[in-house]
Amino acid sequence: MPIDFSMLAGLPGLVALIVCLRRGPAYAFLNVYLPVLLLLPDDCRMPISGQLNFAESAIIPIAAVYLWQEGRNWEWSLTDFLVLAFASLVVCSEYMNTEYWLAQHLAISMTTTVILPYIVAKALIVRERLGVEIAKRITVLATFVAIVSVYQFRMTANPFTDFVSRLFPGIDNGASFRYGFARISGPWTHPILAGIILLFAYRTARWLEWTGEWRGSVPFLSFSLDTTYDRHGRSPIVSISKVRFCEVALVVGSLMTISRGPWLGAAMAAVVMMLVRVRHRTYVTLLAFFAAVIVAFPIYYAFDSYVKVDRFDGSNEARESAAYRREMIEQYMVVAEERPEWGWGSSVTGQGLYPRVENMDSIDNHYLLLALISGMFSLAALVLLLLWVPVRLLGFSLRNVRDEPATSLAVTLLGSFILFAIAISTAWLGAQTQPLLFIIAGWSEALLLAPSFVTAKVPSPVQEVSYGFERVMV
Repeated sequence: MPIDFSMLAGLPGLVALIVCLRRGPAYAFLNVYLPVLLLLPDDCRMPISGQLNFAESAIIPIAAVYLWQEGRNWEWSLTDFLVLAFASLVVCSEYMNTEYWLAQHLAISMTTTVILPYIVAKALIVRERLGVEIAKRITVLATFVAIVSVYQFRMTANPFTDFVSRLFPGIDNGASFRYGFARISGPWTHPILAGIILLFAYRTARWLEWTGEWRGSVPFLSFSLDTTYDRHGRSPIVSISKVRFCEVALVVGSLMTISRGPWLGAAMAAVVMMLVRVRHRTYVTLLAFFAAVIVAFPIYYAFDSYVKVDRFDGSNEARESAAYRREMIEQYMVVAEERPEWGWGSSVTGQGLYPRVENMDSIDNHYLLLALISGMFSLAALVLLLLWVPVRLLGFSLRNVRDEPATSLAVTLLGSFILFAIAISTAWLGAQTQPLLFIIAGWSEALLLAPSFVTAKVPSPVQEVSYGFERVMV
């Protein structure tokens, strides 16, 4: 009889609890939860009620210890209610459409991937001044994934899932190909999700470069420029900074995902961030807004003409993919309008119960998928969240001095929201991207509440690093 190792998915929860009790929830969030979230596959789940995975089991004790110690000091805001409304409406729609136990299962999932990551990020980043350290941690972990994933790009095998799949047989190891190349996904389930996370990490690396909070060079990448020596016997040394090394690795990693949706989101985010950071940015932003309104109609008609092709003709893969998404939205909006309030619900396997359109099983748009499964109320809550927080970040950025760390962080988080909002229109907000989005939301709320605390350096006890590969980078 084979041994069932699936209960190992609860091990990070035990480790997080021990670390919380010994070093505090902030240390556990940095050195247990984030590494687990960004390095371990999302599909590894315990065979018990709730079916928690590695990251979900790790966030529970961290949030519990924080709420026990400091929950009474929580400062409520409108964003908190939007997050709670989104999670609650998704669960209510499931209860309306299916059985109680499925709604209970989804409630646990929404709590551990939406509510708790948001609470922990908002609370601990303010209280423990984790702004710089969380940016470093995300950057280094994503860089590590990008470097290791070169093997998947070259050999098609995914080193992050190959070993774990022996302990959790249900993990999908199938490779995705485009233009004859294997697309990397790392531990993040799908290449599009990998592209989102890698490009978000690039944005955190850029913020660290702007603020100058991460100095030093990579030791093993320093070399002599030539064979000449000065009078002291020293040769000129060329080195690459840690932050620049991470930026290059993250860009290369995003290219290896071959995912156009995240690239488009990153490009739009870069344009908006550039406009907000230029001198006289208020006037430039207004001019850009009016220019966008003027060119919006020609762009729409050009895009509409671009996607009006037969998606089966095999002439242009990118154009066929765009045509599929256009037709998918048209066909499935009719289905969504049959049950607009609460949607159709999902099955025990997580697949939606909505009627399928022939040859269109994949819903490559999270907004449409959410409308189909959970209804328009849930969709409205998510869209409001994706608009409300970035608008406040934009206002904060325009009101404050351009070169301050808090302002550049607000611009970075604004760009991250744009990246996510555009990219999930080509995929789904699943696996590690959902908790990561709500960590960004909590981080943003922390910044808006206490900008000086968020960008300050972390106290010395939390600066310690507990795992080996990061010692080179920090």
